Amino acid sequence: MDSPLVVLFQYGLAGVVILGQTVAIRFLYNENKLLNKEVNAQVDARRLDARETLEKVEGPLSSLAQSTKFIADKLISVKKD
Repeated sequence: MDSPLVVLFQYGLAGVVILGQTVAIRFLYNENKLLNKEVNAQVDARRLDARETLEKVEGPLSSLAQSTKFIADKLISVKKD
């Protein structure tokens, strides 16, 4: 049984081209996997940052909403009178 390299080189230039494409595709595939890991890490970091920001902003926003509702209720009650 011949190795795949020997078989490819038996095809001449076409075999060399196929071998070159195989090497290039494997390189690009590995690079793509690395980039996907980096992107996923950045997305996770952004998600964590968004969660922390929401926790920090949620309290003041809820108190602002309560104050606004209180003022609106007072204005409605004054308008009725």
